[in-house]
Amino acid sequence: MTFPIREPKLVLQSSIESGQGLREAVQKACKLNGFKHTSVALELAGCRSARRLSALAVSDNAAELRAVSKLLGIEDENELLATVLSPSKEASRDFVSFFGHNVRRGHIARTRRISPQSLKSKPEMKAIWALKPLSFDPTNREKLLDRCPSCQSILGWDWSLDPWICEHCSLDLRSVPMPMFDPSDPEALDFVAYMLDPTADGRRVHLPTGSTFSSASYGDLFQLAVRIATTCQRSRDTTSPVQIEPGHVQMAGRAILDWPNGFLELVESTPAHADSGQAASWFKEKPLRQLLYDPTLSSAIRNELTKTFEVHRRREGLTRGDALVANAAKTDLSRERLQHPRAALLRLLRTRNIEMRPRPTFETVMTVLRDVSEVRQFAKETGVPIPEVWRLYWAGFAPELVSALSYYGWCAQPLLEGTLRSAVNRVISTSLVRGGLDLVSARFALDPQMKSSWSSIFQAVFDGRLEVGSGPSNGSLVGGIYVKDCHSLRTIIMKERSDPDVAHSILTQEEFSMLMRKSRIYAAHLVRSGVMNGPSNLETFARLRERWAFGFELDTLAAITGSLTSCSSKRLRSARVDRIDFGPATLWSREQALSVLAFDHHESYPAQ
Repeated sequence: MTFPIREPKLVLQSSIESGQGLREAVQKACKLNGFKHTSVALELAGCRSARRLSALAVSDNAAELRAVSKLLGIEDENELLATVLSPSKEASRDFVSFFGHNVRRGHIARTRRISPQSLKSKPEMKAIWALKPLSFDPTNREKLLDRCPSCQSILGWDWSLDPWICEHCSLDLRSVPMPMFDPSDPEALDFVAYMLDPTADGRRVHLPTGSTFSSASYGDLFQLAVRIATTCQRSRDTTSPVQIEPGHVQMAGRAILDWPNGFLELVESTPAHADSGQAASWFKEKPLRQLLYDPTLSSAIRNELTKTFEVHRRREGLTRGDALVANAAKTDLSRERLQHPRAALLRLLRTRNIEMRPRPTFETVMTVLRDVSEVRQFAKETGVPIPEVWRLYWAGFAPELVSALSYYGWCAQPLLEGTLRSAVNRVISTSLVRGGLDLVSARFALDPQMKSSWSSIFQAVFDGRLEVGSGPSNGSLVGGIYVKDCHSLRTIIMKERSDPDVAHSILTQEEFSMLMRKSRIYAAHLVRSGVMNGPSNLETFARLRERWAFGFELDTLAAITGSLTSCSSKRLRSARVDRIDFGPATLWSREQALSVLAFDHHESYPAQ
C-alpha cells in the first residue's frame, strides 16, 4: 500500500498581515511554533535558493516561495499572499518584486530594520522597513534602527524572537530613542515614502493631473527618486553616509511632482565638485544631467529625461552669446559651414567668457531651431529652409510647431486651422496644372536677389492674390504647388524687402537644394565648388547670381516669358557666353545670356 506524500505544515499555523512580507510572517511563525532558528522553516519547505531567512525577501524562486506559504498554512486564495508572491516583470535578475513593484535587488536590506516607536504602538514588523533607500518609517518619520546600540551588533533574521529584541544581548529596542525627521515639504516626502508602501491606501500622494509620469510604474518612479536623491547627497557632501538622508528624498519627490520645472531647478542648484580647476563639460558640470545615461533607470524614464534635457539645453543655449560672432576674428568666414545641429548647440554651450544676452542673436536662435527635431521635420516636409520656417512660424502659418516651440517662450498666434498643408489643400486648385510652372522654380527665376519670403507668398495664396494649383511634386509641400500667373508672383516678390538676419544665416546643402528644387548632390557641388566667395548664406548666393545664371533658371525664364527660343547650351556656347562649369551644372554670364536670349527687355523679367 502506498501513502500520498503530504506537504509539511506547521502545527500552529500563521497568517500574513497587511504590510508584511513572507520574511516577516516566517519569523513570527517560527516564534509561535517554538523554533529557535528561522532556518528550520526554510528547511521544512525544501528551500534551496534561500537557506537563510534574510535572503527570502530577494528570492525569485516562485515554487519555493509558495512552498513556504503552504508551510505557514496560508491559503493560495489569500489576496495578500498573491500580492506578496507577484513575480517581477523585469527579465533581469537585478530586479525583484516588492508587493508587485519592480525594485532593484540591492534596495532590499538583508538586515532587520525597525522603528522602535512604531513597534511600541503596534508589535508588528513592516515590510517597507526593508527598503534601504528609505532610512525612516513613512508614518512617524522616525529613523530606522538596524544596529543594537548596546552591543553594536547588526540586527538579523536568524533567530525566532520578537522583532524588537536584539538576538545578541536581548535588549528591548523599543526603548531606544531615535531621531525624528521634521520635513519642510511633507507632501514631497510622503510621495516617495508611500510610493511602494502596501499599507499606504488613503495616504499615498498622487501625481498632479496631466503629469508626464502618469503612465509610469511606481517601481520606475521610485528608482528615479532614489537616483536623484543619491546624486544630490553625493554632490553636497562627499563624506555622505551610505543611507540616503530624508531631506534628499524630499527634494527628489518635489522634483518629480513638479516635473519638469522642479527637476530643472534642482539640476541648476546641484553643482559638481571642482576638479583640478579644469572646466567641466556641459553634462558633468551639473551631476543630475548624468542621469541621462544611468543604466538603472528604465528606458521610458531615460526617454523623458532626454526630452527634458534637450529643452533645457536649448534654453540655456539661447542665453549664451553667439559663439560664431564671438570668434569671428578667428574664423575664416569664406569656409564657414554648418555643423551637425547637436554639435553646433554643444559648441555654443561650451563657449566661455561670453556675455549672457537677455535676447539671443538670430544665429543663436537658428542653432537652437536646427536642434529641434519637429522643426527639421517641418522644414523637410514643407520644402522650406529653417530660417524661412522661423518667418512662417511668426506669420502664423506653422501651427503644428506651436507645442514644440512654446517651451522656449516662442508663442506665435496661429492664423490657420490644422496644419499648413491642410490649409493649402483647402485653397489649391487642380485646374491650373496645365501650362503652369512649379512655384519653387518660378520664384527662384524671378528673384535673383533672394529677398522674397515664403510667408508673403503663402499670405498671397490664402488672400486669393495668387492662384495656385497642384502638380507633380518632389515630396515637399511647396514642390507640388504650381502657378500660371507669374506676373502676380513677380509683383509679390518686388514688394518684398530683404531680411538681413535671414540673408546672413548659414544654410545647409539640403537647404540650397530646396531653394533651387534640385538634388542635394547638385547643391553639394555648388557649395564645394568655391564659386560662392563667402559664407554659405543667401547674401553670398545673391551676389553670385548678380553675375551668373543657372541653366535651369534660364529655361524657367523662357517658360515665363513665353519665348519660343530654346535655352540650349549649344546656342549659348556658339555665342561664346562666359561660363563656369562645376559638377553637373554650368553657370552662364547673366548679362550676356539674357541679351542673347532676349529676356532682358521682357515685362516678366525680374528687375535688377
